[in-house]
Amino acid sequence: MGLLDLFNQWIVERGSAAVQEKHIALFRDQLAQADKRIVELESEITSLKGKLNNSQTTINQLTKENTELKKKNQISEKPSQSVPSLDDSKIKIISLLSKISDEKEIVTGYIASQCNLSLQATKFYLEELENDEMVSSSRYVDGTSTWSIDQEGRRYLHSRGLL
Repeated sequence: MGLLDLFNQWIVERGSAAVQEKHIALFRDQLAQADKRIVELESEITSLKGKLNNSQTTINQLTKENTELKKKNQISEKPSQSVPSLDDSKIKIISLLSKISDEKEIVTGYIASQCNLSLQATKFYLEELENDEMVSSSRYVDGTSTWSIDQEGRRYLHSRGLL
């Protein structure tokens, strides 16, 4: 090996070492930036977990309040409120019952004659009104039924200006 070859080898080795040193420095900078970014992301994750826990707590509280409100709403609603309207025959029957004293109950036949309905139609309507909790009946051993208006029947008439 001649002097020129040694000098050339020295330049290549020194040049490679310098390039390698620059690459290592660049790699260290990138590694430091990555470490810094990891710390930032871990901090953000911790913050988001806190917010998620707060949101879950809020959701649980609102769900509980919603359930309680639904229960209160169900208690305040009456089944008869789901009946949007009654046909004329049913209205005639509860109107007749509302005009009779609370102490007096009337028999099915009297209701039929006063409302110009057949006995069978009157029984049908009275049973439906009883299912809607608008009227109530007393049944006797001899098969006779007497009828009176209930609060829901009065409420229906009142809400339509018929009382």
